[in-house]
Amino acid sequence: MDLTDDSYCFACGAENPRGLHLSFEFSDGGRIARTSFIPSREHEGWAGIVHGGITAVVLDEVAAKLAHNLGVKALTARLDVKYVRPARVGERLEFLAELIRQRGRVVQVKAEARGQDGSLVASAVATMYRV
Repeated sequence: MDLTDDSYCFACGAENPRGLHLSFEFSDGGRIARTSFIPSREHEGWAGIVHGGITAVVLDEVAAKLAHNLGVKALTARLDVKYVRPARVGERLEFLAELIRQRGRVVQVKAEARGQDGSLVASAVATMYRV
């Protein structure tokens, strides 16, 4: 399977006019990935609250970017998300991902979303398979 980046990814693609246009930073020798995002009203579920699917998209993307930065071409097979508190529209969210383990074709990454006050919004474990 060929994983081609056509710059139209909903989460990070520069060419997608409806995308989130996320950008990423890496630290700790590339073993930690970070991004931030300020959701707007178009990202809400209930009034004033960010749709959980949008939070999940960013958790998945920061995990995938970490894997890619580590030289692993992989697709997410499973994303286990735990929501801790609602994210608010207009609240800056910080996302972080770090590698849990690599074994054979399986790569596991832990990701979390935190509010601007540092409180945990959601956490996830992404299980990915190398292609």
